[in-house]
Formats: sequence, C-alpha cells, structure tokens
Amino acid sequence: MKNVRELDRSDYEEQKKVICVGFPWNTKESIDERLRSLCEHSYSFGSFEDEKLASQIIATPYTIDFHNALIPMAGIGFVATLPEFQRQGRIDDVMELLLEKMNEENMVLSYLAPFSYRFYQKFGYEKIFDMIEYSGKIEALPSKKSEDLVCMEMTWEEARPYLRKIAREDPLIEYGQIVREPWWEEYKFHLRKDYTFVICFKDKMPVGYMAYLVKDGIVDVFEIKNKGEEVLLALLDVLKDLEYKEFKFLETEGQSELYRLLDDRPENLLVRVLPGMMARIINVEKFLKMYPFQSSIEFALEITSDRFAPWNTGLYEIHGNKVKRVHETNLITAKMSEGELAKLLFGRLLLIEGRNKIEVKNGTYARMVGMLEKAIVMDPVLFADYF
Repeated sequence: MKNVRELDRSDYEEQKKVICVGFPWNTKESIDERLRSLCEHSYSFGSFEDEKLASQIIATPYTIDFHNALIPMAGIGFVATLPEFQRQGRIDDVMELLLEKMNEENMVLSYLAPFSYRFYQKFGYEKIFDMIEYSGKIEALPSKKSEDLVCMEMTWEEARPYLRKIAREDPLIEYGQIVREPWWEEYKFHLRKDYTFVICFKDKMPVGYMAYLVKDGIVDVFEIKNKGEEVLLALLDVLKDLEYKEFKFLETEGQSELYRLLDDRPENLLVRVLPGMMARIINVEKFLKMYPFQSSIEFALEITSDRFAPWNTGLYEIHGNKVKRVHETNLITAKMSEGELAKLLFGRLLLIEGRNKIEVKNGTYARMVGMLEKAIVMDPVLFADYF
C-alpha cells in the first residue's frame, strides 16, 4: 500500500539507499557524512510501499539576499525513486506534501537543479537562471602577473576563514546568493570533494579565492570569487602554473568578469550558455510583500490556479509593498500562472513577449507593460551557490 510521510532519523539508512540508487556516482560510504549533515539541516519526505521506502525528496531551508531583500528559500535536492516504483506518481505525491510543509515553515521561494525542465514545470517551477560553461586549454585563458597580489595554496582548514570573509564582502551578494552558514560551508566545500583552495591577498588582505580539483587530468574549477578584474587574472594565472593542460568551469551568467574577458573568443576555448536552475514561488502573497519593487505601483495580480500550492490561487491588489487579497478590483489586472509570475518577478519574462501568457483586465497590455517595466527588478539573479 502506498503512503507518504515525513522522514525521521530512523529512515536514514533507507533514505541513503534510495539516493545512492538514484545518484549512482555516490556510494553509501562516500556520501554518508555529507548526507547526514544535509539531513540534519533539512526536512525530507518519502513515499512508501507498505514499509519500504520507494522515493524521497530533501528540502533544505536557506536565506537568500534577493536584491537586498532577505527571503527564506528551500533548496530541493536528491529527488530519487527506486526503479521498480517509477512512473507511479510517487514524486507527485511527495512534492504535494513537501510544498505544504515548506509553506508551513514560511519558505517563500524554492530552487532546484532539474534533470528535466518539463518534469518540474508541472510542479510550478520555471527556469530563471542561465549558466556559462568555460572549457578548453588553460594556456588560452587570460592572465596577468601582479606584484601587488600574492596567491597562496591552502588546505580547507587554513582557507575557511578567508572564504567566509571574501564571500561576505562580495559586491554581488545582493543578487540572490545564499546567506552562508558555517554548517553549509562545511557541506559545500569540505564534505563535497577534495578541493584545492587558492587565496589571493593584496597588502595581506584577502581579496579573492578559487577552489578546484583535478579529475582525469582536467582542472575542474568549482568556484571563483574575486574583487575586481586584476584579482581574477591573478587567480587564472595560478592555473597556468599547474602541470595540466585543460580546464572547465561552470558559473552563473554574470557572476564574474570572465565572460567579458573572453569576449573575443580565443582559440582553444569553448564558451557555452546553458540552461540553469529553476525556481518556484511557494507563497505568492508573502513574496509580493517582500519583493523590492523599484517604483510605487498600483495594480492587481490574479493567479488562476496552482495545483500543488492552492493557497496561492486568487486575486491580489498591490499598492507598493502593501498586498491584500480581494474578491474583485478596479485596478489594472495581470492574470497569469504561478510559473509565469516567477519568471516575471525574477526578470526572466520579457514583457513584450508575454502577450500570449498574460491576460490583462481593466486596461491595456501596453499600459501594464509600462507600469511593470519600471517596477520589476530586471537585473539577473546571480545564483552561484549550491545545495
């Protein structure tokens, strides 16, 4: 008999077994410490067949700095089902209960990295991040030696305080990044893989870092944070001193100056824009109240239906950041799905292209576009963190 419930510590071994089947590059031994840390800071739900765990999902609460608005976000991960129980609607059942839990826990947004965009769209998630993948010959990377900068290789324990300081001073932090907690730093860096850390100093002050590992003779850069182009070039110069010939690096579009530095597309380098992560609004009313509207605005929003989060369905009047539910309104009204709203508020929906996706009442589409273009934050969200 199929049933769904929240998991607890007694379910951990079965949960780990399902995850290792769904993500076979992990073994029970290699993932154990990292998964235990994640589960201690998350809530998990699973679908059972009698007493056997058949599928599960983990949701981890975070806070993100969304254009200077601190917003609770739940990161979805390790979505897995045992092969013999697939195509039975189990993830649908788990996701429905999980979304209820996230709403009860006052999560306002949710992010995930999809294996299939179409699969998660039915749950109300939409693509809002683009990624840029760099790969090719290390010698083709720009670099510049600087007498003012010193780059030092460090262990995790040596590098940890510098990583924290640099990340907290990142000028791009308000563009949607996670507010980093100590447990998460351990989870992301130390328990993830055996990274090498390089800290860049100027006048003995940390101004940038790079984390990388070597796999199959290729330098896989995990993360770079830098204060300015000069620091980035110094960190790239470190790669050129390695014995390896090739590298790869994946980051959120706009996260660093690297894309601009490679604008002339040097030979032996491949730069690709790839679809990135997806987001969902868990609670529309709360997000609207927290959203950093850029100008005073008066309009109404109608969510026609939200199958997996029915509490979002309805009509909202918006007067700046004052939001209230109403049964009817005389304000110009934009009528759309919860997915289209996510794309709109994340600056991913070009309003001129939304004519077939947004129905307008009490006014014209052109008038609504004029209002929203002034009020919506159109800068991209630069989510370079991982969960």
